[in-house]
Amino acid sequence: MTLRLAPWVLALGIALAAPVRAADPPPVTAPVLGGDRATIRQMHEADQTAIQMGKLARDKGSARAARDLGRVLIADGSRAEQELDKFLRTRGSDLSALGSATSADADHELLATKVGAEFDRAFALQAIHDAQTVLDRLSSARIETADDDLRAIYDDLTKLASAHKRAAEAVVAAQSSRGAERRVFSPLRPRDGFTAMAPVGNAAGAALRGVDEG
Repeated sequence: MTLRLAPWVLALGIALAAPVRAADPPPVTAPVLGGDRATIRQMHEADQTAIQMGKLARDKGSARAARDLGRVLIADGSRAEQELDKFLRTRGSDLSALGSATSADADHELLATKVGAEFDRAFALQAIHDAQTVLDRLSSARIETADDDLRAIYDDLTKLASAHKRAAEAVVAAQSSRGAERRVFSPLRPRDGFTAMAPVGNAAGAALRGVDEG
């Protein structure tokens, strides 16, 4: 009697007899070392500082432009942190491995003591300084790095820092413009029931005040 095996039994036997192929090893990713790691840490610290400054401006800013810039710093700083963490995870690390990002200095701590228009100006000037510091670091970092993915992130961070600097400069310019208006125009002394605003040093204004400007 001849034993006949079903085709599927034969196929199973062949599959079981075939050598087991080892699974492909996971792709090896180079860790972030040297200058790149130092730059990422600096960007991490800059992000955290920007977020804290943004919260301060959101809560203490007297001008809407200052408060709006504060909200932008919070949102952009948080997004930049996510991008850096996502990149580090592809290299077998994460932002927490960089340690604490607390880098408070006297200038940033002094900012919290100011109020009103003085705060707005100090905040905007500090934001300009911080953005320029980031731009200077990224300018050299994007040339030094050999990692194309990281260079792309540096380019994105450069765009953000440039936008922050322009926005902060606009806050300073707007405040300076308002200050110039206050210096150029001052209330005249009421005379005969008349109160007006006239340019300081204007001959007509001097005449109304009874002042001879020579």
